[in-house]
Formats: sequence, C-alpha cells, structure tokens
Amino acid sequence: MNNNNFENLNDEIDLKVLFEVFLHYKTLIIITTVVFLTVSSLTAIFIPNKYTSSALLAPSAVEDNFSNQISSFSSIANMAGINLDNPSTNKSNEAIERIKSYDFFVAYFLPNVKYENLVAAKKWNIADNMISYNRRIYNKSSDTWVRNKTPKKPSKQEAFEEYLEILQISEDNKTKFISIQIEHPSPVVAESWLKLIIKSINNYMADIDESIAKDSLEFLNTSIQNINFSEVKKSVNSLIEKQIQILTFIEANEDYVFKAISSPIAPEKKSSPARIIIILTGTILGFISSLLLSLFLNYKNKFQ
Repeated sequence: MNNNNFENLNDEIDLKVLFEVFLHYKTLIIITTVVFLTVSSLTAIFIPNKYTSSALLAPSAVEDNFSNQISSFSSIANMAGINLDNPSTNKSNEAIERIKSYDFFVAYFLPNVKYENLVAAKKWNIADNMISYNRRIYNKSSDTWVRNKTPKKPSKQEAFEEYLEILQISEDNKTKFISIQIEHPSPVVAESWLKLIIKSINNYMADIDESIAKDSLEFLNTSIQNINFSEVKKSVNSLIEKQIQILTFIEANEDYVFKAISSPIAPEKKSSPARIIIILTGTILGFISSLLLSLFLNYKNKFQ
C-alpha cells in the first residue's frame, strides 16, 4: 500500500472519530447553539435603530471667484508695498477640518442642539416622534442629569467625542465632492443636525474671511493717509475698492464654501443594526464553540 493510500485511510479514520465525538455530544452542541442563537436574537431585538442622514456637497463657486479677485490685485498690492494674504487657499479642505474641530463644535453646533439628544439619546419612537433617553445618564421627567459620575452632566469634551462618533465626512479626490453623514436614533434629528452643520460651516468660513477683509480694509485706509505719490494712492484706492467688493461678495452668498448637490433628508430606513448578521454571527459562533467544547471534553475524558 502506497503512502497516498495510508494518508487517505488516516483521513477517513480521523473524520470518523470526529463524527463519533460530535454525535456523542450532540445534545451539548444543540443546546449551546440554541443558547447562542437566543442570546444573539435578543441582543439584535433590543439594540435601538439608528438612522443616517446624508448629503453630497460641492465646493462653491465662491471659492474660485474669491481667489481670482484676490490674485487679480495681489500684484498691485505688492507694488504699493502692502502684503495681503490670500485667505481662500484650500478652503474646502480647511472647512472639512473645521467641521471636525472642537472650536466649531462649541461655537456653532452645541448652542443650537439639545444637549441630551447628543449625549443621552437612546431610542426614537416613530408613533409620536419622541426620543427616549438612557436613564443612567438623563431623567427626562425631571430634566436632571443622574449619571453616577462627577460632574453628573457630561462635559463639553465628552459631548464632542459623541459628536465625532456620529459624524462621517470625506472628500472624493477625483470629483472633489464632499460626502457628509450624521447618525442618530432619530432620523428627524439626524436631518436637522446635518442641515445645521452645512449652514454653520458656510457662515463660519464667511465670518473668518469677512474679518480678514475688514482688517485689510482698515489697514489700507490707514496706509493711504501716509502715501504722497499719486500713482501709489491710485493703486491703494483700487485695493480698497476690491476689499469692499469682497465684503459685498461674502454678504451676498449663503453657500459660501459648500453648495448641496444632494440635500439632507430624514431617512425612512434604519442604517443599523444589521439584525440578521448579528443573529447569524451569534449562531455560527455558538455552533463552533460547541464543537470545540465537545473536542475538549472528549480529550479530557480520555486522560482521566
């Protein structure tokens, strides 16, 4: 008998032994699998639904127009001996990072949302559009914070961590489109928060550039008083006119950095949890665990 035949015979013997072991412990295997199935099913049932509101944004034409206006008179500014920085470089990338920043969160997001909806929301009731809260953190009936921690109310930094957990934002390198998402137990809240973020970042970036333009205008108005050469004065006057145009431009555009291609909506379908996957995963883990336990018990009994 050659080696291949020996190997095939050994494989058949091993499989037969395994089958006999599993058959002997079939009750244990069935019970363990059913227990895992039950636990995973209950877990899947009691995990609250979460909904994700999404938006697709494009960089606003304002960025290009503003950049062109700055560059059109930067050479004139240099001739006049004045250095005016271009504040619109990589404006979209800057806006994305600012959305994820603590400063933006504290100044623009947090004052416009219910604190408990961010740090204590647990479940959304579709029938009355009401949110229930984690009772270990927040008592809705008495409007008090009850967690077993000091301070009882979660801090702004803790709230910021929750904010980053529910926020997803990314940029397509080819199209430069920005995808932004907010996940929450309430689809209505998810939609309203996403709209708030988009509106706020446009205002935030406009405020920054408006401040720069106003400072530049103040500087130019002061500088022109000390200039004696008529040609230089003429150049500075042109710069002043441009700064006024920029300020007007900022005031006239709501979609200062981003414009919506696909606006946020309150989704009807949940984004998580994937209950079937949870149940299947739990059942498979239970079945595999029961097989390993059977082998362990068989090996243990052999050496007793």
